[in-house]
Amino acid sequence: MMARMQKVLGFAWYHKEHYDRLRTMFADGDKLHPNYEQWFHAANLGFQRFEGSGTVVEKVYVTPDEF
Repeated sequence: MMARMQKVLGFAWYHKEHYDRLRTMFADGDKLHPNYEQWFHAANLGFQRFEGSGTVVEKVYVTPDEF
């Protein structure tokens, strides 16, 4: 019997205190939401959509110093 492969997705996640700095560091940072609250709302919706489809979703925290 063949085991069913489960989808796993790494989902970039930001801390509020890092959001503005990260936006300036990313080449396409201007395409992100203009503030953390808007980004957080949209990110949560996306996260929940993937989870609802059966995908295992892991938040991958991005910090300015490590980036």
